Amino acid sequence: MTRIHINASTPYDVVIEEGALQRITDYIKPLKPNCRVIIVSDSNVAPHYLDSVKANMERAGDYVFPAGESSKNAHQLIDLVEYMAAQSLTRKDLLIALGGGVVGDMAGFAAATYLRGINYVQVPTSLLAAVDSSV
Repeated sequence: MTRIHINASTPYDVVIEEGALQRITDYIKPLKPNCRVIIVSDSNVAPHYLDSVKANMERAGDYVFPAGESSKNAHQLIDLVEYMAAQSLTRKDLLIALGGGVVGDMAGFAAATYLRGINYVQVPTSLLAAVDSSV
């Protein structure tokens, strides 16, 4: 495992490890114990990774939207935020972006604006998604 510490306004670690998705709770639980989680993904990534990530999370819901840039729109964002509200997410809870690109953009913006901001974790599933997450 490689852990890279990022000294930003809110410091965080980037973890690079084969099989990290199966151990996701090992990384998230110390940061956010006993919280509810919503995993945001798209129709390309979800069939490959959502079930294994969700199986390792307690109290996790999921929100999957159609893949592609065309899903990056206000209607989809409002739908995601309404889903978060319907699940009664609070500022103590967590949003996970499972994938990259549009998934990270949508989940990040929703997390930043919902209840004036809730925590969110980016979980890229490919090298391209990891690079996109880092920009």
